[in-house]
Amino acid sequence: MSNENNASFALGIIFGAFVGAVAGVLLAPASGEETRQKVKDAADKVIDRMPEDLSNAKKSTLDVLERIKLSIEGQIEQINDVIKQNKMAEAKKKEDACDGYEI
Repeated sequence: MSNENNASFALGIIFGAFVGAVAGVLLAPASGEETRQKVKDAADKVIDRMPEDLSNAKKSTLDVLERIKLSIEGQIEQINDVIKQNKMAEAKKKEDACDGYEI
C-alpha cells in the first residue's frame, strides 16, 4: 500500500472514530439537557486545552526551526572552509609554478 493510501486509511479511521463518538453522545439514552451538557463539557475541555496545545505546538516549531538554523549555519561554515582550502591550494600552485622564475 502506498503512503497516500495509508494516510487515507488512517484519516478514515480517525473520522470514523469521531463520528462514532458524536453519534454515541447524541443517541445515548439521556435527556436533551444532559446531552447538551455533555457536548458543552466536551467543547469546554477542548477550548481549555487550546492555549496549552498551541503553546506546545509553538515551542515544538521553534525548536525545529532552531535545529534547522544551526544545521544551515554548520553547512555554510563547511562550504566556506572548502572555498578557503581551494583558494589556498590555487595560491600554492601559482607560487610553486613561479618558484623557478624570477619576475
